[in-house]
Amino acid sequence: MPTFSIIVPVYKTEKYLEKCIDSILKQTYEDFELILVDDGSPDKCPFICDEYKKKDSRIKVLHKKNGGVSSARNQGLCMAMGKYIWFVDSDDYIEPDALQELSDFQQEIGAGLCVFNAKSDEIDRLDDINKFFDQYYFTYELGFEPWNKIYRREIIQKYNLEFDVQETIGEDLLFNIQYYKAIFNTLPVTIVLKKETYYQYVDREGSAMNTALKTRIYQQLRLFDKIEDNLSGKLKEENIAYLFFIHLISGIGQSKQSGLSCFEFSQIDFEKYRNWINKFKLIQNKFWANENASQFGKIRIQLFVWLMKRKKFMLAGKLMGLINC
Repeated sequence: MPTFSIIVPVYKTEKYLEKCIDSILKQTYEDFELILVDDGSPDKCPFICDEYKKKDSRIKVLHKKNGGVSSARNQGLCMAMGKYIWFVDSDDYIEPDALQELSDFQQEIGAGLCVFNAKSDEIDRLDDINKFFDQYYFTYELGFEPWNKIYRREIIQKYNLEFDVQETIGEDLLFNIQYYKAIFNTLPVTIVLKKETYYQYVDREGSAMNTALKTRIYQQLRLFDKIEDNLSGKLKEENIAYLFFIHLISGIGQSKQSGLSCFEFSQIDFEKYRNWINKFKLIQNKFWANENASQFGKIRIQLFVWLMKRKKFMLAGKLMGLINC
């Protein structure tokens, strides 16, 4: 059993793939397996994966029909044998001493969750999931992505965790939420944050993060529904309300870039979210602090919530910059 399973979904990244694989194979710590999941890539990526497999016995390659990054990661999890899981994107790369330092640290600490490329160094032991969300999640200390986290495979297996193949935006966030819930089933939980930059993220055109979709608001709210289902009974109501407003405001901002109209916004079934909209006063001070809101921003959000409470959805959309009112 290797210490690490590094899972790399591969799709249309032939310009970046070799650098990604080389950065993993050049690790100073060698006890790992590399799982390359070719997600039906139409370029030279499948050939590149097979060529590398011939050169190194630690490499596993799976070729599959295109099903999206969640499907590819899930297939990688099925193949993984390591104690720890690291998801690496095929257009990014990692630093040569990353695995050595992470291995040393995990052997010493045995963290339930290890996060690197973080804002600060910290080791904490927690027995309250609400405190975890207040201290780390809402303050953006953890990030929503999977590539800056080391997961324990036994936790993933025990709770049958996987990425939601229905979601194309936020699937990693939902997976993380499920993982956070799972680790708090055994207390206390050791959380480790490390500032070291072990992972180099390459921002490129055409990536999922750079593809604006008109339906982002619907995706974000659907994602919230699933998160609410996961955390109901675990998180305090005010923290679930906080999660709702994160997804609502984020979804509006992303949809605005691609032309969502006030009318389309007004057609969303906000009645189902009435409870969370009404709880904004409980979270607003924490929201202002974490979001670094200006005075103008506070006034605008307060007015937005006032309009939403009174079902003035088109006016609320107009206030937030949506078009064609």
